[in-house]
Amino acid sequence: MKERMRNAGGFPLVATGALGILSAWVSYLGVRDYWDSSTPNVPEIVATNVLLPYEEVHIPDGPNRVVFQTSCVICHSPRLIFGQPTISEAKWLEVVNKMVATYGAPIEPEDERKIVAYLVSVQADRGDR
Repeated sequence: MKERMRNAGGFPLVATGALGILSAWVSYLGVRDYWDSSTPNVPEIVATNVLLPYEEVHIPDGPNRVVFQTSCVICHSPRLIFGQPTISEAKWLEVVNKMVATYGAPIEPEDERKIVAYLVSVQADRGDR
């Protein structure tokens, strides 16, 4: 009886080993074309050119337009700036100060007020939305 139990305990081990060998063989059948090839199976790389649309955004005339253009448009799209809601001069000054202090915008202190004057004038010209 003990002999029979000892032999029965080895069956799961043999079955697991046989299953592992069978799995390896089936896996090999799936990839043998890649293994038997002398050249690696590399997909062909195709270069693609993408042409993105470009739309020139009109920057309205106003006092200090050049200062605004050379200071703000280097980081922001004019569309982003002109799309802002109507805000006060004090709020614009706060925004411009934040750009300099927090984000390191290269704006001279004397140009900050000029930029704000431009933004307020442009905002007044477009009317209330």
